[in-house]
Amino acid sequence: MSARVPASAGTPTATWRSSATSWRARFLQVWIIPETRRIPRSYDQKVYADGDKRDRLTLIGSKDGRDGSIAFQQDVAIFASILSPDRTIEYRAAAGRGLWLQIARGAVTANGTRLDEGDGLALENEGALTIRAVSEAEFLLFDLA
Repeated sequence: MSARVPASAGTPTATWRSSATSWRARFLQVWIIPETRRIPRSYDQKVYADGDKRDRLTLIGSKDGRDGSIAFQQDVAIFASILSPDRTIEYRAAAGRGLWLQIARGAVTANGTRLDEGDGLALENEGALTIRAVSEAEFLLFDLA
């Protein structure tokens, strides 16, 4: 699932209780600061099936909401992926853009550097990023101005 809440909206929280069942939830909270101040508060969310993210980069957030992604008030493209073991994805950033790779679960190598669950990697002026799954891995890739 992907969601957008502007920074002015406060801290999102989630509560789930049931005496009959229990489940484990993981949250990766990311804040994207809007480029315009004092915009009206809003909230969006969208569920992306695992199959839609399998072995590809799926756009889940962008400035203009292209390809059905959630629109952010910022020059950013956010991709989600679930990469099968030994599969590789390549991404090319435009000149002057930065990349942030955040590993939610599993392990990858990114341009030869090993990253495990919880690790992040920042790249500036790198141009190309090659991500190879060491084990099944789920991650977010941010393309930032």
